[in-house]
Amino acid sequence: MSHNSSDSQSDILESLSLQLKELNSSSLQLFDARTEQPENEPKQKISDALSNLDSFEQRQKNQHAQNSMRQARDEGNDTAVSDSLRELSEKLENQLKMKDYQLEQQSRKIQDLQSRISFMEAEAEKLRRDSTVQRDESMQFTKKLGKRLNIDVGSLVPTAELRPKMNQPNPQSCTKDNPRQMPKVMMSACISSRCEVEKYPDEPMSINLGKIERRKQLTKSFHSEQQTTQLAVDGKFQKEKQKEQVADLEAKNLKLQAEVTRLQAENDRLKTSETQVTDQSTEFKNAIQKIESLEMQQKEHADEQERLSKQLGELEAKNIGLKEELQRLQEKNNQLKSSEAHLTELSTQQQEDIQNSEALIERQKEQIARVESKNVEELKRLQEENNQLKVSETQLKEQCTKLQRDIHGSKTVIEQQKEQVGQLETKYVELQEELKRLQKDNDFLKSSKTQMEDRIAEYKKDIQSSNTQLEQQKEQVANLKERNLKLQAELDQLHNNYHQLKSLEVQLKKAVYRIPKSCSRWRVCGEATESRSSL
Repeated sequence: MSHNSSDSQSDILESLSLQLKELNSSSLQLFDARTEQPENEPKQKISDALSNLDSFEQRQKNQHAQNSMRQARDEGNDTAVSDSLRELSEKLENQLKMKDYQLEQQSRKIQDLQSRISFMEAEAEKLRRDSTVQRDESMQFTKKLGKRLNIDVGSLVPTAELRPKMNQPNPQSCTKDNPRQMPKVMMSACISSRCEVEKYPDEPMSINLGKIERRKQLTKSFHSEQQTTQLAVDGKFQKEKQKEQVADLEAKNLKLQAEVTRLQAENDRLKTSETQVTDQSTEFKNAIQKIESLEMQQKEHADEQERLSKQLGELEAKNIGLKEELQRLQEKNNQLKSSEAHLTELSTQQQEDIQNSEALIERQKEQIARVESKNVEELKRLQEENNQLKVSETQLKEQCTKLQRDIHGSKTVIEQQKEQVGQLETKYVELQEELKRLQKDNDFLKSSKTQMEDRIAEYKKDIQSSNTQLEQQKEQVANLKERNLKLQAELDQLHNNYHQLKSLEVQLKKAVYRIPKSCSRWRVCGEATESRSSL
Protein backbone atom coordinates (compact mmCIF):
# COMPACT_ATOMS: atom_id res chain seq x y z
CA MET A 1 0.00 0.00 0.00
CA SER A 2 2.73 2.50 0.96
CA HIS A 3 4.83 1.45 -2.06
CA ASN A 4 1.95 2.08 -4.45
CA SER A 5 1.19 5.43 -2.80
CA SER A 6 4.85 6.53 -3.11
CA ASP A 7 4.90 5.53 -6.81
CA SER A 8 1.66 7.39 -7.47
CA GLN A 9 2.95 10.42 -5.57
CA SER A 10 6.12 10.43 -7.71
CA ASP A 11 3.88 10.30 -10.80
CA ILE A 12 1.94 13.29 -9.44
CA LEU A 13 5.15 15.22 -8.90
CA GLU A 14 6.23 14.47 -12.47
CA SER A 15 2.88 15.74 -13.73
CA LEU A 16 3.33 18.84 -11.58
CA SER A 17 6.75 19.45 -13.14
CA LEU A 18 5.14 19.25 -16.58
CA GLN A 19 2.46 21.72 -15.45
CA LEU A 20 5.21 24.02 -14.18
CA LYS A 21 6.89 23.92 -17.60
CA GLU A 22 3.54 24.73 -19.18
CA LEU A 23 3.10 27.70 -16.83
CA ASN A 24 6.59 28.89 -17.69
CA SER A 25 5.79 28.76 -21.41
CA SER A 26 2.51 30.62 -20.79
CA SER A 27 4.43 33.21 -18.73
CA LEU A 28 6.78 33.60 -21.70
CA GLN A 29 3.81 34.31 -23.94
CA LEU A 30 2.31 36.70 -21.37
CA PHE A 31 5.55 38.59 -20.93
CA ASP A 32 5.87 38.77 -24.70
CA ALA A 33 2.33 40.17 -24.82
CA ARG A 34 3.37 43.47 -23.13
CA THR A 35 3.65 45.75 -26.17
CA GLU A 36 4.15 49.53 -26.49
CA GLN A 37 6.06 49.51 -23.17
CA PRO A 38 9.77 49.00 -22.49
CA GLU A 39 9.00 45.33 -23.34
CA ASN A 40 7.69 44.71 -26.89
CA GLU A 41 6.22 41.44 -28.17
CA PRO A 42 7.22 39.64 -31.43
CA LYS A 43 3.68 40.05 -32.76
CA GLN A 44 4.04 43.82 -32.53
CA LYS A 45 7.37 43.50 -34.31
CA ILE A 46 5.73 41.49 -37.07
CA SER A 47 2.90 43.98 -37.47
CA ASP A 48 5.39 46.87 -37.50
CA ALA A 49 7.51 45.12 -40.11
CA LEU A 50 4.46 44.40 -42.27
CA SER A 51 3.27 47.99 -41.91
CA ASN A 52 6.75 49.19 -42.88
CA LEU A 53 6.69 46.96 -45.96
CA ASP A 54 3.21 48.24 -46.85
CA SER A 55 4.39 51.80 -46.37
CA PHE A 56 7.42 51.03 -48.57
CA GLU A 57 5.14 49.73 -51.33
CA GLN A 58 2.91 52.75 -50.87
CA ARG A 59 5.96 55.01 -51.10
CA GLN A 60 6.92 53.33 -54.35
CA LYS A 61 3.43 54.00 -55.66
CA ASN A 62 3.69 57.60 -54.48
CA GLN A 63 7.06 57.89 -56.20
CA HIS A 64 5.51 56.60 -59.41
CA ALA A 65 2.68 59.12 -59.04
CA GLN A 66 5.20 61.91 -58.44
CA ASN A 67 7.14 60.89 -61.55
CA SER A 68 3.95 60.96 -63.60
CA MET A 69 3.12 64.33 -62.05
CA ARG A 70 6.57 65.64 -63.01
CA GLN A 71 6.17 64.42 -66.57
CA ALA A 72 2.72 66.00 -66.80
CA ARG A 73 4.08 69.27 -65.43
CA ASP A 74 6.95 69.24 -67.92
CA GLU A 75 4.47 68.72 -70.71
CA GLY A 76 2.41 71.63 -69.41
CA ASN A 77 -0.67 69.66 -68.34
CA ASP A 78 -1.76 71.55 -65.20
CA THR A 79 -4.92 69.48 -64.67
CA ALA A 80 -2.97 66.20 -64.49
CA VAL A 81 -0.62 67.74 -61.91
CA SER A 82 -3.50 68.87 -59.70
CA ASP A 83 -5.22 65.44 -59.96
CA SER A 84 -2.02 63.58 -59.08
CA LEU A 85 -1.47 65.89 -56.10
CA ARG A 86 -5.01 65.28 -54.93
CA GLU A 87 -4.60 61.49 -55.22
CA LEU A 88 -1.31 61.65 -53.34
CA SER A 89 -2.86 63.64 -50.48
CA GLU A 90 -5.82 61.21 -50.27
CA LYS A 91 -3.49 58.20 -50.13
CA LEU A 92 -1.42 59.78 -47.37
CA GLU A 93 -4.57 60.52 -45.34
CA ASN A 94 -5.77 56.92 -45.74
CA GLN A 95 -2.39 55.61 -44.59
CA LEU A 96 -2.50 57.82 -41.49
CA LYS A 97 -6.02 56.63 -40.66
CA MET A 98 -4.99 52.98 -41.00
CA LYS A 99 -1.99 53.50 -38.73
CA ASP A 100 -4.18 55.18 -36.09
CA TYR A 101 -6.65 52.27 -36.23
CA GLN A 102 -3.83 49.72 -35.84
CA LEU A 103 -2.43 51.61 -32.84
CA GLU A 104 -5.86 51.65 -31.16
CA GLN A 105 -6.25 47.88 -31.64
CA GLN A 106 -2.78 47.21 -30.23
CA SER A 107 -3.47 49.40 -27.18
CA ARG A 108 -6.70 47.46 -26.51
CA LYS A 109 -4.85 44.15 -26.73
CA ILE A 110 -2.24 45.43 -24.28
CA GLN A 111 -4.92 46.48 -21.78
CA ASP A 112 -6.60 43.05 -21.98
CA LEU A 113 -3.30 41.25 -21.41
CA GLN A 114 -2.43 43.47 -18.44
CA SER A 115 -5.82 42.74 -16.84
CA ARG A 116 -5.27 38.99 -17.33
CA ILE A 117 -1.81 39.18 -15.77
CA SER A 118 -3.14 41.03 -12.71
CA PHE A 119 -5.91 38.43 -12.29
CA MET A 120 -3.39 35.55 -12.47
CA GLU A 121 -1.15 37.24 -9.89
CA ALA A 122 -4.11 37.63 -7.53
CA GLU A 123 -5.02 33.94 -7.95
CA ALA A 124 -1.40 32.92 -7.28
CA GLU A 125 -1.33 35.00 -4.09
CA LYS A 126 -4.59 33.44 -2.91
CA LEU A 127 -3.34 29.89 -3.51
CA ARG A 128 -0.06 30.74 -1.77
CA ARG A 129 -2.01 31.76 1.34
CA ASP A 130 -4.02 28.51 1.18
CA SER A 131 -0.80 26.47 1.00
CA THR A 132 0.62 28.22 4.09
CA VAL A 133 -2.62 27.49 6.00
CA GLN A 134 -2.46 23.80 5.03
CA ARG A 135 1.19 23.57 6.06
CA ASP A 136 0.36 25.07 9.46
CA GLU A 137 -2.46 22.56 9.90
CA SER A 138 -0.11 19.65 9.10
CA MET A 139 2.43 20.94 11.64
CA GLN A 140 -0.29 21.22 14.29
CA PHE A 141 -1.35 17.63 13.58
CA THR A 142 2.23 16.38 14.06
CA LYS A 143 2.51 18.32 17.33
CA LYS A 144 -0.76 16.82 18.59
CA LEU A 145 0.51 13.36 17.69
CA GLY A 146 3.70 14.01 19.66
CA LYS A 147 1.72 15.18 22.68
CA ARG A 148 -0.49 12.07 22.49
CA LEU A 149 2.64 9.87 22.51
CA ASN A 150 4.19 12.01 25.31
CA ILE A 151 7.44 12.27 23.30
CA ASP A 152 8.73 14.16 20.35
CA VAL A 153 7.64 12.75 17.00
CA GLY A 154 11.24 12.51 15.82
CA SER A 155 12.18 10.26 18.76
CA LEU A 156 10.01 7.43 17.39
CA VAL A 157 12.59 6.64 14.70
CA PRO A 158 14.73 3.70 16.01
CA THR A 159 18.47 3.54 15.45
CA ALA A 160 20.44 0.49 14.35
CA GLU A 161 21.57 -0.23 17.93
CA LEU A 162 18.04 -0.18 19.35
CA ARG A 163 16.45 -2.46 16.74
CA PRO A 164 17.81 -5.80 18.07
CA LYS A 165 16.77 -4.88 21.62
CA MET A 166 13.30 -3.92 20.47
CA ASN A 167 12.93 -7.23 18.68
CA GLN A 168 14.01 -9.25 21.78
CA PRO A 169 11.17 -10.84 23.78
CA ASN A 170 10.17 -9.10 26.98
CA PRO A 171 10.22 -11.45 30.01
CA GLN A 172 7.35 -9.50 31.55
CA SER A 173 5.15 -9.85 28.46
CA CYS A 174 2.07 -12.02 28.60
CA THR A 175 2.77 -15.60 27.41
CA LYS A 176 1.33 -19.02 28.07
CA ASP A 177 4.12 -19.91 30.48
CA ASN A 178 3.80 -16.66 32.42
CA PRO A 179 1.21 -16.92 35.22
CA ARG A 180 0.35 -13.22 34.68
CA GLN A 181 -1.67 -14.02 31.62
CA MET A 182 -4.21 -11.65 30.04
CA PRO A 183 -7.85 -12.59 30.54
CA LYS A 184 -9.46 -14.14 27.51
CA VAL A 185 -12.32 -11.63 27.44
CA MET A 186 -9.96 -8.65 27.32
CA MET A 187 -7.75 -10.35 24.75
CA SER A 188 -10.71 -11.06 22.48
CA ALA A 189 -11.94 -7.46 22.92
CA CYS A 190 -8.54 -6.02 21.97
CA ILE A 191 -8.23 -8.35 18.99
CA SER A 192 -11.75 -7.53 17.80
CA SER A 193 -11.17 -3.77 18.17
CA ARG A 194 -7.87 -4.00 16.30
CA CYS A 195 -9.49 -6.03 13.53
CA GLU A 196 -12.28 -3.49 13.24
CA VAL A 197 -9.76 -0.68 12.83
CA GLU A 198 -7.81 -2.66 10.23
CA LYS A 199 -10.97 -3.83 8.50
CA TYR A 200 -12.56 -0.40 8.21
CA PRO A 201 -9.68 2.08 7.72
CA ASP A 202 -11.92 4.46 5.75
CA GLU A 203 -14.30 5.17 8.65
CA PRO A 204 -14.43 8.70 10.10
CA MET A 205 -11.82 9.70 12.64
CA SER A 206 -14.39 10.11 15.43
CA ILE A 207 -15.37 6.38 15.25
CA ASN A 208 -11.73 5.28 15.28
CA LEU A 209 -11.03 7.57 18.23
CA GLY A 210 -13.94 6.01 20.14
CA LYS A 211 -12.52 2.55 19.50
CA ILE A 212 -9.11 3.77 20.62
CA GLU A 213 -10.61 5.10 23.87
CA ARG A 214 -12.30 1.73 24.52
CA ARG A 215 -9.00 -0.04 23.92
CA LYS A 216 -7.29 2.35 26.35
CA GLN A 217 -9.85 1.51 29.04
CA LEU A 218 -9.31 -2.21 28.43
CA THR A 219 -5.55 -1.78 28.66
CA LYS A 220 -5.92 0.19 31.91
CA SER A 221 -8.01 -2.60 33.46
CA PHE A 222 -5.46 -5.11 32.20
CA HIS A 223 -2.65 -3.14 33.82
CA SER A 224 -4.54 -3.00 37.11
CA GLU A 225 -4.95 -6.81 37.13
CA GLN A 226 -1.35 -7.19 36.06
CA GLN A 227 -0.22 -5.08 39.01
CA THR A 228 -2.17 -7.33 41.42
CA THR A 229 -0.50 -10.42 39.94
CA GLN A 230 2.96 -8.82 40.06
CA LEU A 231 2.69 -8.48 43.88
CA ALA A 232 2.93 -12.25 44.13
CA VAL A 233 6.19 -12.39 42.19
CA ASP A 234 9.47 -12.40 43.94
CA GLY A 235 10.56 -8.84 44.90
CA LYS A 236 14.24 -9.43 44.20
CA PHE A 237 13.54 -10.68 40.69
CA GLN A 238 11.28 -7.69 40.07
CA LYS A 239 13.87 -5.22 41.39
CA GLU A 240 16.63 -6.73 39.22
CA LYS A 241 14.41 -6.63 36.17
CA GLN A 242 13.41 -3.08 36.98
CA LYS A 243 17.06 -2.06 37.27
CA GLU A 244 17.84 -3.67 33.93
CA GLN A 245 14.83 -1.97 32.40
CA VAL A 246 15.87 1.38 33.90
CA ALA A 247 19.39 0.99 32.47
CA ASP A 248 17.98 -0.01 29.08
CA LEU A 249 15.53 2.87 29.17
CA GLU A 250 18.28 5.33 30.08
CA ALA A 251 20.44 4.11 27.21
CA LYS A 252 17.45 4.24 24.91
CA ASN A 253 16.60 7.69 26.20
CA LEU A 254 20.12 8.98 25.48
CA LYS A 255 20.05 7.53 22.00
CA LEU A 256 16.57 8.85 21.43
CA GLN A 257 17.65 12.31 22.59
CA ALA A 258 20.56 12.24 20.14
CA GLU A 259 18.17 11.11 17.43
CA VAL A 260 15.74 13.87 18.47
CA THR A 261 18.46 16.53 18.11
CA ARG A 262 19.40 15.14 14.70
CA LEU A 263 15.79 15.07 13.58
CA GLN A 264 15.20 18.57 14.93
CA ALA A 265 18.16 19.81 12.89
CA GLU A 266 16.75 17.95 9.89
CA ASN A 267 13.34 19.46 10.61
CA ASP A 268 14.86 22.95 10.74
CA ARG A 269 16.56 22.32 7.42
CA LEU A 270 13.27 21.15 5.95
CA LYS A 271 11.53 24.25 7.31
CA THR A 272 14.11 26.47 5.63
CA SER A 273 13.56 24.59 2.39
CA GLU A 274 9.78 25.02 2.74
CA THR A 275 10.16 28.79 2.44
CA GLN A 276 11.14 28.26 -1.18
CA VAL A 277 7.88 26.45 -1.98
CA THR A 278 5.62 29.53 -1.88
CA ASP A 279 5.74 30.10 -5.63
CA GLN A 280 4.48 26.54 -6.34
CA SER A 281 1.52 26.72 -3.92
CA THR A 282 -1.08 25.99 -6.58
CA GLU A 283 0.67 22.80 -7.69
CA PHE A 284 1.21 21.70 -4.08
CA LYS A 285 -2.47 22.13 -3.26
CA ASN A 286 -3.47 20.02 -6.25
CA ALA A 287 -0.90 17.41 -5.21
CA ILE A 288 -2.38 17.17 -1.69
CA GLN A 289 -5.87 16.73 -3.11
CA LYS A 290 -4.65 14.03 -5.48
CA ILE A 291 -2.77 12.19 -2.71
CA GLU A 292 -5.97 11.92 -0.62
CA SER A 293 -7.76 10.10 -3.47
CA LEU A 294 -4.69 8.30 -4.79
CA GLU A 295 -5.88 4.70 -5.16
CA MET A 296 -9.15 5.68 -6.87
CA GLN A 297 -7.48 7.86 -9.52
CA GLN A 298 -4.43 5.94 -10.73
CA LYS A 299 -5.84 5.44 -14.21
CA GLU A 300 -6.87 9.09 -14.39
CA HIS A 301 -3.34 10.10 -13.37
CA ALA A 302 -1.91 7.97 -16.17
CA ASP A 303 -4.23 9.64 -18.69
CA GLU A 304 -3.35 13.03 -17.22
CA GLN A 305 0.35 12.22 -17.55
CA GLU A 306 -0.10 11.30 -21.21
CA ARG A 307 -2.05 14.51 -21.83
CA LEU A 308 0.61 16.58 -20.11
CA SER A 309 3.33 14.87 -22.14
CA LYS A 310 1.39 15.79 -25.28
CA GLN A 311 1.09 19.34 -23.99
CA LEU A 312 4.85 19.36 -23.38
CA GLY A 313 5.39 18.27 -26.99
CA GLU A 314 3.05 21.00 -28.16
CA LEU A 315 4.89 23.55 -26.05
CA GLU A 316 8.20 22.42 -27.51
CA ALA A 317 6.69 22.79 -30.98
CA LYS A 318 5.49 26.27 -30.00
CA ASN A 319 8.99 27.09 -28.80
CA ILE A 320 10.38 25.96 -32.15
CA GLY A 321 7.73 28.09 -33.86
CA LEU A 322 8.80 31.09 -31.78
CA LYS A 323 12.41 30.51 -32.81
CA GLU A 324 11.34 30.37 -36.45
CA GLU A 325 9.33 33.55 -35.89
CA LEU A 326 12.43 35.21 -34.47
CA GLN A 327 14.43 34.16 -37.53
CA ARG A 328 11.69 35.49 -39.76
CA LEU A 329 11.79 38.79 -37.89
CA GLN A 330 15.52 38.96 -38.42
CA GLU A 331 14.96 38.36 -42.14
CA LYS A 332 12.33 41.12 -42.12
CA ASN A 333 14.87 43.38 -40.42
CA ASN A 334 17.34 42.65 -43.19
CA GLN A 335 14.63 43.41 -45.75
CA LEU A 336 13.94 46.68 -43.97
CA LYS A 337 17.62 47.54 -44.15
CA SER A 338 17.62 46.82 -47.88
CA SER A 339 14.47 48.92 -48.26
CA GLU A 340 16.21 51.73 -46.39
CA ALA A 341 19.08 51.58 -48.89
CA HIS A 342 16.54 51.63 -51.70
CA LEU A 343 14.88 54.65 -50.12
CA THR A 344 18.19 56.46 -49.98
CA GLU A 345 18.66 55.74 -53.67
CA LEU A 346 15.16 57.04 -54.37
CA SER A 347 15.87 60.18 -52.36
CA THR A 348 19.05 60.78 -54.38
CA GLN A 349 17.06 60.29 -57.58
CA GLN A 350 14.46 62.76 -56.33
CA GLN A 351 17.17 65.28 -55.56
CA GLU A 352 18.58 64.85 -59.06
CA ASP A 353 15.10 65.32 -60.55
CA ILE A 354 14.61 68.46 -58.47
CA GLN A 355 17.97 69.78 -59.66
CA ASN A 356 17.00 69.01 -63.27
CA SER A 357 13.69 70.82 -62.80
CA GLU A 358 15.52 73.82 -61.35
CA ALA A 359 17.88 73.84 -64.34
CA LEU A 360 14.87 73.66 -66.67
CA ILE A 361 13.27 76.59 -64.85
CA GLU A 362 16.50 78.56 -65.24
CA ARG A 363 16.58 77.80 -68.97
CA GLN A 364 12.97 78.94 -69.28
CA LYS A 365 13.88 82.13 -67.43
CA GLU A 366 16.72 82.71 -69.89
CA GLN A 367 14.36 82.18 -72.83
CA ILE A 368 11.86 84.62 -71.32
CA ALA A 369 14.66 87.17 -70.82
CA ARG A 370 15.74 86.75 -74.44
CA VAL A 371 12.13 87.21 -75.64
CA GLU A 372 11.77 90.31 -73.47
CA SER A 373 15.00 91.75 -74.86
CA LYS A 374 13.78 91.07 -78.39
CA ASN A 375 10.47 92.77 -77.64
CA VAL A 376 12.26 95.81 -76.20
CA GLU A 377 14.47 96.06 -79.28
CA GLU A 378 11.43 95.75 -81.52
CA LEU A 379 9.65 98.49 -79.60
CA LYS A 380 12.68 100.76 -79.88
CA ARG A 381 12.88 100.09 -83.58
CA LEU A 382 9.19 100.84 -84.02
CA GLN A 383 9.53 104.05 -82.04
CA GLU A 384 12.43 105.12 -84.22
CA GLU A 385 10.44 104.33 -87.34
CA ASN A 386 7.50 106.27 -85.93
CA ASN A 387 9.72 109.26 -85.34
CA GLN A 388 11.09 108.97 -88.82
CA LEU A 389 7.56 108.81 -90.17
CA LYS A 390 6.61 111.91 -88.24
CA VAL A 391 9.61 113.74 -89.66
CA SER A 392 8.77 112.53 -93.11
CA GLU A 393 5.15 113.58 -92.56
CA THR A 394 6.23 117.17 -91.83
CA GLN A 395 8.43 117.10 -94.88
CA LEU A 396 5.73 115.67 -97.10
CA LYS A 397 2.89 118.05 -96.15
CA GLU A 398 3.71 120.10 -99.17
CA GLN A 399 3.44 117.02 -101.35
CA CYS A 400 0.28 115.69 -99.63
CA THR A 401 -1.86 116.13 -102.65
CA LYS A 402 0.48 114.09 -104.73
CA LEU A 403 1.30 111.47 -102.16
CA GLN A 404 -2.04 110.94 -100.35
CA ARG A 405 -2.31 107.44 -101.67
CA ASP A 406 1.20 106.67 -100.51
CA ILE A 407 0.44 108.18 -97.07
CA HIS A 408 -2.75 106.13 -96.80
CA GLY A 409 -0.75 103.00 -97.54
CA SER A 410 1.84 103.95 -94.95
CA LYS A 411 -0.93 104.50 -92.38
CA THR A 412 -2.28 101.01 -92.99
CA VAL A 413 1.25 99.65 -92.49
CA ILE A 414 1.54 101.60 -89.24
CA GLU A 415 -1.78 100.23 -88.02
CA GLN A 416 -0.66 96.69 -88.78
CA GLN A 417 2.55 97.31 -86.89
CA LYS A 418 0.55 98.67 -83.93
CA GLU A 419 -1.55 95.49 -83.93
CA GLN A 420 1.64 93.45 -83.89
CA VAL A 421 2.90 95.52 -80.95
CA GLY A 422 -0.36 94.85 -79.04
CA GLN A 423 -0.02 91.14 -79.73
CA LEU A 424 3.56 91.22 -78.46
CA GLU A 425 2.42 93.03 -75.30
CA THR A 426 -0.25 90.37 -74.62
CA LYS A 427 2.37 87.67 -75.17
CA TYR A 428 4.63 89.50 -72.72
CA VAL A 429 1.87 89.51 -70.08
CA GLU A 430 1.19 85.79 -70.64
CA LEU A 431 4.90 85.04 -70.30
CA GLN A 432 4.98 86.93 -66.99
CA GLU A 433 2.00 84.87 -65.72
CA GLU A 434 3.74 81.68 -66.85
CA LEU A 435 6.86 82.81 -64.98
CA LYS A 436 4.82 83.30 -61.79
CA ARG A 437 3.24 79.86 -62.17
CA LEU A 438 6.65 78.28 -62.63
CA GLN A 439 7.89 80.04 -59.51
CA LYS A 440 4.92 78.63 -57.56
CA ASP A 441 5.70 75.14 -58.88
CA ASN A 442 9.31 75.61 -57.82
CA ASP A 443 8.21 76.58 -54.30
CA PHE A 444 5.90 73.54 -54.17
CA LEU A 445 8.74 71.27 -55.24
CA LYS A 446 10.98 72.71 -52.54
CA SER A 447 8.29 72.15 -49.87
CA SER A 448 7.70 68.58 -51.09
CA LYS A 449 11.45 68.02 -50.95
CA THR A 450 11.54 69.08 -47.28
CA GLN A 451 8.52 66.85 -46.53
CA MET A 452 10.22 63.86 -48.15
CA GLU A 453 13.38 64.48 -46.15
CA ASP A 454 11.31 64.61 -42.94
CA ARG A 455 9.60 61.34 -43.87
CA ILE A 456 12.92 59.68 -44.60
CA ALA A 457 14.18 60.78 -41.16
CA GLU A 458 11.01 59.37 -39.56
CA TYR A 459 11.47 56.06 -41.39
CA LYS A 460 15.06 55.86 -40.16
CA LYS A 461 13.89 56.49 -36.59
CA ASP A 462 11.24 53.74 -36.93
CA ILE A 463 13.88 51.29 -38.18
CA GLN A 464 16.19 52.17 -35.26
CA SER A 465 13.34 51.73 -32.78
CA SER A 466 12.51 48.33 -34.29
CA ASN A 467 16.15 47.27 -33.90
CA THR A 468 16.16 48.34 -30.24
CA GLN A 469 12.90 46.45 -29.70
CA LEU A 470 14.46 43.30 -31.15
CA GLU A 471 17.42 43.63 -28.79
CA GLN A 472 15.05 44.10 -25.84
CA GLN A 473 13.15 40.96 -26.87
CA LYS A 474 16.39 38.99 -26.97
CA GLU A 475 17.22 40.18 -23.44
CA GLN A 476 13.71 39.22 -22.28
CA VAL A 477 14.10 35.72 -23.75
CA ALA A 478 17.43 35.31 -21.94
CA ASN A 479 15.93 36.49 -18.63
CA LEU A 480 12.99 34.12 -18.97
CA LYS A 481 15.32 31.21 -19.69
CA GLU A 482 17.28 32.00 -16.52
CA ARG A 483 14.05 32.18 -14.54
CA ASN A 484 12.93 28.84 -15.98
CA LEU A 485 16.21 27.23 -14.89
CA LYS A 486 15.81 28.64 -11.37
CA LEU A 487 12.25 27.33 -11.13
CA GLN A 488 13.41 23.90 -12.35
CA ALA A 489 16.11 23.85 -9.66
CA GLU A 490 13.53 24.78 -7.02
CA LEU A 491 11.25 22.00 -8.29
CA ASP A 492 14.08 19.45 -8.03
CA GLN A 493 14.73 20.62 -4.47
CA LEU A 494 11.03 20.16 -3.68
CA HIS A 495 11.21 16.63 -5.09
CA ASN A 496 14.09 15.83 -2.76
CA ASN A 497 12.30 17.36 0.24
CA TYR A 498 9.15 15.41 -0.57
CA HIS A 499 11.04 12.11 -0.79
CA GLN A 500 12.77 12.86 2.51
CA LEU A 501 9.43 13.53 4.20
CA LYS A 502 8.03 10.35 2.71
CA SER A 503 10.97 8.31 3.98
CA LEU A 504 10.50 9.91 7.42
CA GLU A 505 6.83 8.89 7.37
CA VAL A 506 7.76 5.32 6.47
CA GLN A 507 10.30 5.25 9.31
CA LEU A 508 7.64 6.51 11.73
CA LYS A 509 5.28 3.73 10.68
CA LYS A 510 8.03 1.12 11.05
CA ALA A 511 8.94 2.49 14.47
CA VAL A 512 5.32 2.27 15.61
CA TYR A 513 5.00 -1.34 14.43
CA ARG A 514 8.30 -2.36 16.06
CA ILE A 515 7.19 -1.27 19.54
CA PRO A 516 6.66 -4.41 21.74
CA LYS A 517 3.10 -5.58 22.34
CA SER A 518 3.48 -5.11 26.09
CA CYS A 519 3.73 -1.33 25.57
CA SER A 520 0.05 -1.19 24.80
CA ARG A 521 -0.26 2.59 25.06
CA TRP A 522 2.38 3.13 22.35
CA ARG A 523 0.82 0.37 20.26
CA VAL A 524 -2.63 1.95 20.44
CA CYS A 525 -1.22 5.35 19.48
CA GLY A 526 0.67 3.72 16.62
CA GLU A 527 -2.55 2.16 15.38
CA ALA A 528 -4.20 5.57 15.65
CA THR A 529 -1.46 7.10 13.50
CA GLU A 530 -1.84 4.22 11.05
CA SER A 531 -5.59 4.78 10.77
CA ARG A 532 -4.98 8.50 10.37
CA SER A 533 -2.41 7.90 7.61
CA SER A 534 -4.81 5.49 5.84
CA LEU A 535 -7.44 8.23 5.93
